[in-house]
Amino acid sequence: LYHGWKFEGCGRCSSIPQLDASIPKAATRRGYPVEVREGIVWVYMGILDASTRKSPPVSADDLDKHTGFDTYSFQVDLPYDSTFLAENLLDPAHIPVSHDATPGGGKKANAQPLEMEVLETTSEGLKGRFRNTRRKDPSVEGPWTSLDLEAPGIVRFRANPKLGLVFGAALHCMPLGKGRARLLFRIYSRFPGALGLI
Repeated sequence: LYHGWKFEGCGRCSSIPQLDASIPKAATRRGYPVEVREGIVWVYMGILDASTRKSPPVSADDLDKHTGFDTYSFQVDLPYDSTFLAENLLDPAHIPVSHDATPGGGKKANAQPLEMEVLETTSEGLKGRFRNTRRKDPSVEGPWTSLDLEAPGIVRFRANPKLGLVFGAALHCMPLGKGRARLLFRIYSRFPGALGLI
């Protein structure tokens, strides 16, 4: 929709409310292939041949194939580079300190060293995991949370599922220009049975 003009997926204009005549053939825009995956619209700029396009990335839980997930998304534009943003998101220990008392953020009193492991590195990113070092019962191993980077800019967290509980987050770091980035933050969860009522 542009100034009331409507375009079909192929780029042909189908409606101009301000025009009482037929729509001129020149009123077209180039159409681009799109695909919706896990609630995100992916646009293939210049890659028209479907056989050469790489499929959009999806979470380990593939929210398009599995049902019953609650999702919450927001976006925020930030005054720094998208690579700096991704680097910050790969450091979960910063959350209690840097996001103290923010909505959905951390609590400075919970700051602690984290046990972290890098499990795999490739040209397409890295896979790792982390867990708290302070536990109520030090004799019990704490659960791991996976932390992955899908290069160049998707950071994923996934809590180790217990009792069917699933919690994950996909943080898409997108460049907007020099020294500017957009974060598309998507959280998903599934609470089985009565746990969902708590």
